[in-house]
Order: sequence, then structure tokens, then C-alpha cells
Amino acid sequence: MPSLSTLGGISLALLGLVSAHKPKLAHRHPRGGPVVEVVEYETVVHVVTVTVPHGYVAPAAPTPTPEPEPVIVYHPKPSSAKPSPQPVYTPEPEPEPETYSPPASSGNQGPQVDGVNILEVANYWRAKAGKAPFKWDDELASISQETTDINQGGVQMKHHPGARHNTAEVICPGPNFSNQELKAIGGNAFEAVYTGWLCEVPTSALTNDGGINWCSEVVSDILSLNVAGQTGHADILNSDSYSKIGCAYSDNPGAQGKKERGFPWSGQWACNLI
Repeated sequence: MPSLSTLGGISLALLGLVSAHKPKLAHRHPRGGPVVEVVEYETVVHVVTVTVPHGYVAPAAPTPTPEPEPVIVYHPKPSSAKPSPQPVYTPEPEPEPETYSPPASSGNQGPQVDGVNILEVANYWRAKAGKAPFKWDDELASISQETTDINQGGVQMKHHPGARHNTAEVICPGPNFSNQELKAIGGNAFEAVYTGWLCEVPTSALTNDGGINWCSEVVSDILSLNVAGQTGHADILNSDSYSKIGCAYSDNPGAQGKKERGFPWSGQWACNLI
């Protein structure tokens, strides 16, 4: 092989391709035979010299970039079944607390409560006592309403703190409706309370009013009131010093289930007089 060393670089000698088709012809005449053509081949070697610069490094063969593996994405088939409806909770509305609105006054006739006129009930018993009838007064009724509201319908028993100095006030626990016992004797809620005040000083009119003993059958048995030992309320209602009256009622929020029985703690009544 030829030398590979050259100046200024490295020479590489490469062997060329061997030519197989450069024949050298020769003729021979064998004795006693036909002429034979003899072909001889000459081998020719071509040398190619390539000069490579000093420090040359052949580039590395490029690394093939692997193809990314296919990513399989799962798409669930949508369900054809309809979702079951979820129950919807709707809270029941809380019952509104009972409130009492005083009936509108009809001039000097007084309001209607439990099917009767308050003023007529008061004047019925005024007549029984031989007294002049009351006149209804809306301002006195407003004062009475403030009293029962301040007392929360019987939670407490206090007189109006700002009433006029020349007025009188009576307060009593009681209902604003008739229970079965009151209805059975033909009574009514306000009359039961009013006679409760009057029975502090019992009279024959109270103990025998058409066969009804208001003091024992109504005040004591139905309202469960004990009025013995006091006379102040009866004295005010039977006094000649007063000619006007105004009454009002408020529910007792603590009455709970006792109210339907008509017991006195279902509410509170108040009357102011002048």
C-alpha cells in the first residue's frame, strides 16, 4: 500500500476498482489442431488520494429521532339512561305568631269581640248595678292596648307607665274567644273577664243572672280566677266617678296549647276609664 503521509494534512490512499476488460490477445497454433485464441487479462489498480485537514473529526452519524408512541384517549360512550331526579327539599313555612288587632271602634258603640259589643256588655252590668252607661273612648282603648302589649298578653301584670293621672285602669288575664263551656251557658269571653272584676264584690245579679252564677261557674270554674280578698276593680267599674271606657286585648305568646281551652293565660285584657 502506498504511503499516507503528506504535508499539511493526512493523505489517504484508496484502492481503485480493478478493471476486468483490458485483454491482451495472443494466438496459438496447437499442433494438429485448430487455431486457439488465448485472451490474457491485465489487472490495473487505480489509487485515489484524499487529503484531510489536520484535526478533522468525522461527524457522527445523526441519531434517528424516535417516533412518539401513539396516545390512546378513552372517550366513554354517553349513557342513554336518564338520570334519576333528585328529591328537592322544600321546608315548610313556619307558622306566623298569632297577633291581635283591636277591632275598629264604631263611634260611641265600641268594638265587636267574640260576637258581642264590648260597650254593651259593660253597660249591661252597669245597669244591673244601677249606674249610668259608659261612653266608648278610642283614646282610652289605645292606652289599654299599650298596656296589654307592654305586658305581652299576660307575661307580666303592670299598669301603663304613662297613663294620664286622672284615669283608672283594670287588668285581668283571659281569652278573647269562647270555649265550649262558655258557649254552653251562653257566655262570651269579654263578659267572663268583666264579671271577674265585678265578682270581687258579689251581688245577686252576678250569682243569679238568668240561672247563671257568673262568680262560681264562669270566673272560678272556667277562668280559674281567685278574686277573693280584693275589691279595687269592682269599685272602679261601679263608680259614679267614671263615664268613659276603652278596653283592649293582647295574646299571650307563652300560652302554647292551653289557649284552645279558654284559660285566662291565653291573653290579657285591660280597660281604662275616665
